[in-house]
Amino acid sequence: MGISRDSMHKRLATGGKKKAWRKKRKYELGRQPANPKLSTNKTVRIRIHGANR
Repeated sequence: MGISRDSMHKRLATGGKKKAWRKKRKYELGRQPANPKLSTNKTVRIRIHGANR
């Protein structure tokens, strides 16, 4: 099922499951945290197809 930001996956206070009354929406998607590195960017020149860099 994956990570989601909706409350449809939670259980009721009585312990029962909520009835799914629609499919997931795009804004209810969740993502893994990006964890960006906040330092100087190091660019490494690599050789690619066709002897380009």
